[in-house]
Amino acid sequence: MSKDKQGTSSKSLKLDVIHTTFKQAFELKKNPFPWIKALSAGIAAALPVFIGLLFGNLAYGLLAGIGGFTYLYVFNQPYHQRAKKIFFVMVGLALSVVLGTLLAPYQLGTAIMMGIIGASVFFIFGALKITGPSAVFFVLSFALATGMPIDQTLAPLRGGLVLLGGHCLG
Repeated sequence: MSKDKQGTSSKSLKLDVIHTTFKQAFELKKNPFPWIKALSAGIAAALPVFIGLLFGNLAYGLLAGIGGFTYLYVFNQPYHQRAKKIFFVMVGLALSVVLGTLLAPYQLGTAIMMGIIGASVFFIFGALKITGPSAVFFVLSFALATGMPIDQTLAPLRGGLVLLGGHCLG
């Protein structure tokens, strides 16, 4: 009879765990969502795309839209600190796109450079105690550039478009 009690208590425990898991999965958290930051980031990414569409070159606008990711690294801080951070993030994103364009034909080089970009940006952000998405968008920009049509001569153009897209913030 003790085996039956253990079996039913074990089933009861499993049902409690499942019930708790589902309850937590569908629980609405009351943390405020930064709507203004989200909408501003959307505008920062969409503005270069809209300008590219307006001038009849959507591909360039989409590429410049990568520079709009720069806005995600902007926080409420003094202007001179914010300007320096935006500048270095813009240059970093542009450099990631340039390196992705140059290394796209070389799979091993792409894999190694993706690790180097991720590790170095993660280290820099950690060492300087910079908040934000850290290395995610630098690695994403590099990966996007490796997926574009392979033409290494377009590296400066692609990097320049990303710089222009980031400059739309200022």
